Amino acid sequence: MHAGSTPPASAAASYALQRRLASQARRGNGEVVDLASLNGQPVHAMAAVARPAEFFAMLRARGLQLVGTEALPDHYDFNSWKRPADKRITLICTEKDAVKLWPLHPDVLAVALELAIDPAFTAALDARLSAWRAAPVSSPLA
Repeated sequence: MHAGSTPPASAAASYALQRRLASQARRGNGEVVDLASLNGQPVHAMAAVARPAEFFAMLRARGLQLVGTEALPDHYDFNSWKRPADKRITLICTEKDAVKLWPLHPDVLAVALELAIDPAFTAALDARLSAWRAAPVSSPLA
């Protein structure tokens, strides 16, 4: 599986994985907000994931105007996090970060990452599993 535009050079089969942000975000109270409704509004994004710049780029690609970004260490606990003072700014994060943010800041929006796996991958996996299940079981003790 690869998420880039070009698979790495390898003798092994390669399958594409496409990532994109969901079109909606959710607050801690369950309220759903369309990302398109945030276009033109100031948004502050934070991410405590391995590649925060990719999350920020995906938000911008959805048309969000990021007035601030915070790339925090992966698995950051958010207990010492200080929210921006301007209450007019919408705050947005990843679903992973929302788990830690919502107990203290339930108004923060969390947007899901959607994955699309190449159907050829699941077909190849099914074929391999079927072949494995059909193979006779041998035991060195028999």
